Amino acid sequence: MSVYPTNMQVRPEIKAFFDPQTNTISYVVKDPASDSCAVVDSVMDIDYTAGRINAGHIACGVIPPALRGQIPLC
Repeated sequence: MSVYPTNMQVRPEIKAFFDPQTNTISYVVKDPASDSCAVVDSVMDIDYTAGRINAGHIACGVIPPALRGQIPLC
């Protein structure tokens, strides 16, 4: 098992997005040292057959502008 250095002083930037259709909260978590981020969405409305996310879902309408910097993350 590899041991990686850990700096507990680094705090990720986190933005929460409420989805009234599913009554859930999705999060964008951004690494403050880079442009890397992750979307945490427990109920992402994915159509596996079509290979796409439902266009009415928060992940399509609100989160992409936030990732492009049009909505401040913090």
